[in-house]
Amino acid sequence: VKEWEEWHTGVGIERFQKCLDCGQTFHGVVRIALGWGCWKTYVNDSECSGLKPVGVLAESLSCSGQAKDALPLLKANLAMRQRLGVDEDTVLVAKINLAVCYLNVNGGAVYDEKSIALQSEIYDRRVASKGATHEDTIEDGLRLGGSLAQIGRFEEGKTLLRKLRPLAQRRFGDNHQVVLDLDHNLIACVENDPRSTREDLIDAFANAQAALERRRRV
Repeated sequence: VKEWEEWHTGVGIERFQKCLDCGQTFHGVVRIALGWGCWKTYVNDSECSGLKPVGVLAESLSCSGQAKDALPLLKANLAMRQRLGVDEDTVLVAKINLAVCYLNVNGGAVYDEKSIALQSEIYDRRVASKGATHEDTIEDGLRLGGSLAQIGRFEEGKTLLRKLRPLAQRRFGDNHQVVLDLDHNLIACVENDPRSTREDLIDAFANAQAALERRRRV
């Protein structure tokens, strides 16, 4: 279809997402305006499936502090992808965007639990289809662990992140961004958990210092 043929050519839908001069993704009110522009440009285009325009608009809203407005669009985007029978990775990306949006809506425990349930489903599916050490699996696990910590489920977050840490280290090396992010989330879990002991906090501080030194070298 048309939007896929134009992808990465500097024309079509991509021009609504990235600056063609510097390659950076648009942000803030500019991203929202261009998201709506993308939708209006392609909504009646018979050569477009509608997946990309809806996705661009939804992500523009979700990433710009308008998660509540993005939520119905992300649900529709996921439903369209499932109905059209696109590949599994594409469906999982749509589910990830929806799960992150649930967490950003600030709708209370119901939305938080929907996000965790969906992220757990995504992570389990990655493990089953690609294995526990695949890059996508580790990144999905990292996101889930951070989300668990964000809603106060620190023990579950720590358990998952500690399981992922050696897998990520073997795959990427100690100074890779994914490993550094795992360390950051694990340290945050310990620091924010009211049940952490003094020894836990001392270890977390030492780990934070080591992670900071490694981050400076990257």
